Amino acid sequence: RVTRFESPADFIKALEPSAKQERLVDETMVADYDVAPRRWPWRFAVPVVIILASIAVIMQPNLRGFIDKPSGAEATPAMTTAPTERSISAETESQVAAEEHEPEPLSVDVNPKPEMLQDETAAQAEEAVMDDETGNLVVEEAVAEVAVQVEAEPQRAPVVPDIDFSTLPPATLTISLGGNSEAVSLALRENGAPAIVDLVRTDSTAMEQTVVLAETGFSADGSSRGARQYALEKEGVVTFAAGQERARIQISMSSDQIREPDSQVILQIQDADATLGVINLTLEDDDQRALDARVPANTVAFTETQIFASESDTAVQIDVIRYKPDNTILEIAYLVRDMTATEGADYFAPALTVIHFGPEQSTSRVLIPLTQDAERETDEVFMLELLTDTPLSDPDIFQRIAVMIRDDDS
Repeated sequence: RVTRFESPADFIKALEPSAKQERLVDETMVADYDVAPRRWPWRFAVPVVIILASIAVIMQPNLRGFIDKPSGAEATPAMTTAPTERSISAETESQVAAEEHEPEPLSVDVNPKPEMLQDETAAQAEEAVMDDETGNLVVEEAVAEVAVQVEAEPQRAPVVPDIDFSTLPPATLTISLGGNSEAVSLALRENGAPAIVDLVRTDSTAMEQTVVLAETGFSADGSSRGARQYALEKEGVVTFAAGQERARIQISMSSDQIREPDSQVILQIQDADATLGVINLTLEDDDQRALDARVPANTVAFTETQIFASESDTAVQIDVIRYKPDNTILEIAYLVRDMTATEGADYFAPALTVIHFGPEQSTSRVLIPLTQDAERETDEVFMLELLTDTPLSDPDIFQRIAVMIRDDDS
């Protein structure tokens, strides 16, 4: 502060120091300080402003984080002292590192492939979740957008099998599927090649359809399919795709060493609504035919060496076969002999013991009536024997057969 003087002479005189003057000056200054108004020392204002501006520039990242902090979070106390040189360099290094690791902008394919749309949409949804700080709400919205886009894509039509049947082996049998289809015949030989059956649809080819080959009849004592005499490909199930007109299935006959007569099977081609076709299947035994090839024509024999019957049965049926029959009539006699059974008590022998074959007839049947009693007894046996002038030594020609009667009281 500068003391005011009445005149220049007093100012000059005041420049000359003296104890008295120093005292007067001090008193005047104190009095003036108490009376005169304060004035800001402007010569110090400029340096102070420069220092504050420098601090604000250095502290800008921290101030921005403090301002952007969500409501409810604890605020970090503001710095009240000027940062040291070490803290300034640390903040600068952190800012430079953040700029170096800043992720590159994503490139966008302006012509994405259709099959990549769903994967890219899901990836964009994940990025949106990663970039956003609000959490689960964005996850649900992104997943919902992906689901809407997937549902909006059109459903692809079933692919029709592109099969060129002209390049495949020719079919053994071709069947047109329809409500009024007539039955067709098919023969399978044991140890022979499987039969190839082509099924052709004549209507409703625009729809998917499944048909099944089901065994509905057989000539043997039980199901030929259950006895594994033949097999159907894919368990007899055939599926047509939408637009498919033709499908193929194989039927094969298994092989064994048992000599047995041929059997007949009825196969129906069915869908959920109706029967579309019928196959009359003949299963030809190869062991029987091998025997036919080596025996003389019109040879007569039994089909088995032993059969069983229950005492409660009315009669026992015995089959007789004629190998390589011609167009002549053939009669052959047979003999009934008691073993442990007694004729008249356990069975009744026919009055006429002659087997008759007509022209080209290959099989015949003999019926022997049985009796029933209330006695507990063991199983009993009687025998039939063919009477021929030329006995054969072939072990597969059975000219005798044993009939065992099982007691039903024990």
